[in-house]
Amino acid sequence: MAVPADVRHIIGKTAWTESLGTTDRAIADEMRLKRAAECYALIREARAGIVRDEVKSAIATMDSALAIMASKWGSKDKAYATCLSLIATNVVDSWSRSDESQHQTYGDALVREPTPAFDPIKAFANDTARSEFSARRDLIEGTGRADGLIHRELAAWILQNEMFDPVWSALSYLSSVDGRFRLNRPEHFNSLARAFLERLCNHTFSNWSANASLAFPGADNANEPPTMNLSTGPKNVTPIREESSKIASSKWQKTLSEALHYWKEQRRPGRSAITEATRSVERYINLFGDPCIADISSDDILEFRDLLADMPPQTELAKLTAAGITLREKIEEHRALREAWEVSKIGPEPARVSPGTVKKDIGSLSAILGKIKKDAKCGENLASDIEIAGYSKTRSGQKKPRLPFTPRMMQILFDSPLFTGCEGHSDIKRTRPGNLVIQDELYWLFFFGVMAGPRLGEMSQILLDDIEEIDLRRTFGNKFSGKATCIRITGTGKNQSTKTESSERNVVIHDKLIEIGFNEYVCERRNSGHDKLFDIDTGPNSYGKKELSRRLNRYVDRVIIDDGRYVFYSTRHEFNDRAEMSKIPLRVVNSIKGHANKTVGENYGLVSIEAQYMFLKDLRVDFIDWKKLKEAKANSDRLRQ
Repeated sequence: MAVPADVRHIIGKTAWTESLGTTDRAIADEMRLKRAAECYALIREARAGIVRDEVKSAIATMDSALAIMASKWGSKDKAYATCLSLIATNVVDSWSRSDESQHQTYGDALVREPTPAFDPIKAFANDTARSEFSARRDLIEGTGRADGLIHRELAAWILQNEMFDPVWSALSYLSSVDGRFRLNRPEHFNSLARAFLERLCNHTFSNWSANASLAFPGADNANEPPTMNLSTGPKNVTPIREESSKIASSKWQKTLSEALHYWKEQRRPGRSAITEATRSVERYINLFGDPCIADISSDDILEFRDLLADMPPQTELAKLTAAGITLREKIEEHRALREAWEVSKIGPEPARVSPGTVKKDIGSLSAILGKIKKDAKCGENLASDIEIAGYSKTRSGQKKPRLPFTPRMMQILFDSPLFTGCEGHSDIKRTRPGNLVIQDELYWLFFFGVMAGPRLGEMSQILLDDIEEIDLRRTFGNKFSGKATCIRITGTGKNQSTKTESSERNVVIHDKLIEIGFNEYVCERRNSGHDKLFDIDTGPNSYGKKELSRRLNRYVDRVIIDDGRYVFYSTRHEFNDRAEMSKIPLRVVNSIKGHANKTVGENYGLVSIEAQYMFLKDLRVDFIDWKKLKEAKANSDRLRQ
């Protein structure tokens, strides 16, 4: 592996050449990736060292420019007061209309670098705060009595809160003082700005009036950076407001973990939404700490998004914590592996989490901040409208779109051993022909997918008490006879939840499923003392639903097609197409699936059990050989007896 030319003088060689000590290609590929990751870590550290040296040199040149400036102006006091004035002028100019020019000249000196636009800093959130600052500035600055006194308060606030954008113009002015000083390396700017502000804030002004401390207490402390009187503490700057505004803004003073608790209490979302939001917040806190939400910047949100995008799949914070590893360390390690693979292209590409996972985490933050903004009636939800690379709701825009099963695939599925007779109970034996028909979650959930297109989570948590047998004649009149079986999905039972309010519904079990033994299965479960339809742990900290999804998808891969675009949920997509061909009204289809309708009128009330029962009779399921399935079930029952 070649050593990049820019760090060879630090690494001390032009290439890494060594034996991996094995002839097994798979082992060698894995070892090479790990070794390459170590080499890339050395390269990054070497480059970081170069940057540190460059920053030291740039700071020394900056100090030289300040000394030249002090010599030209006759004293350090005048030079430093001028620099402070440039910073303050840049802040005041940021309050002007956006269409006004941001380019400026200071006296006879031209600022050669363009001044970047920036949002007005938080210390001056309203016109009152800006007017107060301008009034204090006009009283003191430029009078010769205490020049720099008010401006240094502002510089100290910028330093304390690390909001360095307003410093650009003052630093760029130094480049006209000393031609060796340049702001042409963005990665140096924050370090230069910090050092520059420290020098301005720690300078002792010898020409200040002795009464300055009486007029503005605390502003003349030359040994410690002063704190603006607008601030209530580090990074929590709150201008003086009316009492009602203080109460509203106090919601923005919550930490992220407190905001999560507030969102859960006020919104009372479903269990899955709480799980996703809690996971998102835990990841954010692991990466950035537990900040006051008012201090979360758009850059923080974007960095969070980018870190998540490079996170390896199935990363669990609990396991990382037990191993003494932070999430950031895990992500950086995975980034190094990907960098090594990008160079070598040896072995499989290291996987990352899906864009959908990143979207969920950012969406959860947006939901929390959105609730705070709504209740506080102020502030901004910085997590909204964040673009996620690779994420798309449309199939054409997705890396692995979910496609509906074709008619041929549906035939293959229901002609497979799971339904016509398999070898045994294990998942792999279910794919082999035999004489057993095992009616459990795998068996019935595929049928549910075909007959109702439900969500897997809703079906996996059904309680036996949610299943009811209805006498059709006594319920709906003499034009009906017989019975219908119905499942109530409310999300209100123990360890139950629904995605939305529109997901609360009744689902009628198709007559064909009754014919192949669904009611007998329910009766057996009740007689055996069970309280749930399936033996799936759906508790808040369980992985039962996820493992069930994997089992169903593995069966699809083994029996139908090994293509990531086709999964269990392909039955849900296919149900829509088939229901349309069966001329079932869209409102009925949406009710069966638990989807919201588009119009307000369509959302009133639930589609009746009678309507579902009648329309489901027309649902086309010709790809299933029901006679063959019933014979297989009867043969299996005889063998058991």
